[in-house]
Amino acid sequence: MLKIHTSDGKTHRVDLSDEEQAKHWLSLLKSSNFQEEVTGVSVVQDCHGRIRCSNCKKPGKLVCQACGQNVPSNSNTKTGVQYSLSRPDGFDSVFYEVELISPEIGSKIRGGEKVTCFVGNLRATMMVHAGQPSVRVTLLKTGKRRYNPNSG
Repeated sequence: MLKIHTSDGKTHRVDLSDEEQAKHWLSLLKSSNFQEEVTGVSVVQDCHGRIRCSNCKKPGKLVCQACGQNVPSNSNTKTGVQYSLSRPDGFDSVFYEVELISPEIGSKIRGGEKVTCFVGNLRATMMVHAGQPSVRVTLLKTGKRRYNPNSG
């Protein structure tokens, strides 16, 4: 789930797995007028926790404090994470791209959501991996962007 924050104080929730929402928001992000309004993009995810015994390190089970029943160790912990990439100050052009990466079974690609911010001669990329509280942030000096394939 993405949150797109705009300068009018609104936060728009976007689910890129919903095809209609994805088409709508990706078309909005192509507009340079809309890009000027974006103040940041956040990725929000639920996390799936695994409980491990602190002594033997094997997967353990939770026990409900109310009824005493065992809770499966692969249960959703009802916790989540939110990572944000805010609009940097002091740059003339800022452009955001968002992408949903599908997991590939049998490979190391676990999927997740990727937010890229092109700013001046830099590219900041935030990859939030699916189902785990993990993020990878990269910052590259790319040179001034002359062509934007998403602008129409």
